[in-house]
Amino acid sequence: QILGGLLTNINTGKPGRMVTNDFIVDIANKDGQLQLNVTDRKTGKTSTIQVSGLQTSSTDF
Repeated sequence: QILGGLLTNINTGKPGRMVTNDFIVDIANKDGQLQLNVTDRKTGKTSTIQVSGLQTSSTDF
């Protein structure tokens, strides 16, 4: 549910953040690409995941 809420915000152009005991997840729309930055709170290391092809609207088939 939390990630679903973050993705809903992305559709409206708002970045989001989820913080757990172990990780910080920042999610944003960067020029049409979904970008997630996942930070390991114990090590401080960050991994970036980028997904292209975001659509502003969808059609159910």
